[in-house]
Amino acid sequence: MRSIGRRSHYRLPAAIAAVLALLAAACGPTEEGPDVDAQAKLQVGFITVGPTSDYGFNYQHNQGRLALAAAMPDSVSTVLAENVPETADVERVMQRMISEGNQLIFATSYGYLDSALRVAAKNPGVTFMHCLGTEQAPNLGTYSANLWEPAYIAGAVAAMTRPDNVRFGFVGAHPIPPIFWILNAFTLGAQSVDPAATVDTVFTNSWNDPAAETEAVNSLAATGVAGVYVLVDSPIAGVQAAERRGILALAHHADLSSFAPKGWVTGAEWGWAKLYQDVARSVIDGTWESRHISGGFREGYAALAPFGPAVSAEARAQAAELQGRMAHGELDVFAGPITDSKGTLRVPEGSALTIEQILAFDWVVQGVRGVN
Repeated sequence: MRSIGRRSHYRLPAAIAAVLALLAAACGPTEEGPDVDAQAKLQVGFITVGPTSDYGFNYQHNQGRLALAAAMPDSVSTVLAENVPETADVERVMQRMISEGNQLIFATSYGYLDSALRVAAKNPGVTFMHCLGTEQAPNLGTYSANLWEPAYIAGAVAAMTRPDNVRFGFVGAHPIPPIFWILNAFTLGAQSVDPAATVDTVFTNSWNDPAAETEAVNSLAATGVAGVYVLVDSPIAGVQAAERRGILALAHHADLSSFAPKGWVTGAEWGWAKLYQDVARSVIDGTWESRHISGGFREGYAALAPFGPAVSAEARAQAAELQGRMAHGELDVFAGPITDSKGTLRVPEGSALTIEQILAFDWVVQGVRGVN
């Protein structure tokens, strides 16, 4: 069943609404769609830039979608379009979803923002949510999760796991803010254990290039790093390469321990299930507003991946303590003093970066190497 637009946009006078309701009941489906009534489900569309089988970024978004449908079966229905490039194709997909009755659309790729803004402007009665973006519109909000929290813990655990060698590697897709959140947090976490920790960085310039990811890990391993954190859409190839080279493996998005049974340490996981339910409920009850939504351990939007066999009981206990402090607001990953890679004090002691500053990261912390 379909409803028409966002219910919060307008309200009919009570008498007219009552008459229309009686007519709908007597006549059946209206021209706007089948079985339109007050109990119609909210139709929610999801668009991913890659396959949801990638066991990474797109996989986790789909897991959030499936959890939303399972948690709210009486009030929500969902559809998915995957492998949609960051081109005009995504605008056509969004418009098709709208024509099919979808009232809430999650544009999950960083590069979808401009397209989402254009389609949102043409469809003011539809709610849009763009992942990782920083620009909103009256009917378009943005969202992310504070994965810098588990990434910081991952860095600390990595340094505790290899105290004899706190040189680490980082393989990222592009030098953009969402990558810098994690790169900086991982480095600061390692430095919380050993201030001398460093992180050598290689960018593949692609969200999905297994050959380039493998080559990047191999090149870092050849320099003597103790382990590598992999942040691309599907970190599988990078994690497997680290395992073959006998170094520690950490990754973003999901639990990849099965791909590195010996060297897996931990990683950062998205908690989209909770966030998607929160957004859907706000649209249904009319409380949705255009803003940026984010959260970490406290909100259930971020999680730490399971630990691998190389992680000691002491490191696990320390990780649990750090997570608890973050969840209770006692530990801020980006609290000062923080100095950038060029030696400039960016965050003085006694202050911390705001969410807006984190989302706009265009610099890296001291100890990160390979980034201009």
